[in-house]
Amino acid sequence: MKRAQVALEFILYIILGVAIVIVLSVSAITLAQNGREEQATEALADLAYSLQDELIIAASVHVGYNRIIDIPRILVPSTAFTISNTENSITLAQVEGVSITLATPSLNGTLIKGTNTVTLYENKTLVITN
Repeated sequence: MKRAQVALEFILYIILGVAIVIVLSVSAITLAQNGREEQATEALADLAYSLQDELIIAASVHVGYNRIIDIPRILVPSTAFTISNTENSITLAQVEGVSITLATPSLNGTLIKGTNTVTLYENKTLVITN
């Protein structure tokens, strides 16, 4: 009888240990995923604010200003996003649903991933060419 009780307690301790390992593993995976999502959102916001700053600076300097802006195709850590603009705003959005829209000076043209050239003309309008 005593051996059966020892064996049963041993099996129960093993099951408890496995359960604890599973719970801790799930918690670690969840925390890592949340960290990656936060990092991707921060990278998207950083790019959006950088683009806004570039466009504001371009609109405030002398006529004839010309600048080449490179927009990455994928953000770190391998986050896909879309970019679009209207006459007075830019919008960057992740596939997961995070979207950032920022006001910009008056724009003509479309921002794309890759190389964009920004030029300031006489009427203080920024023209974007690809």
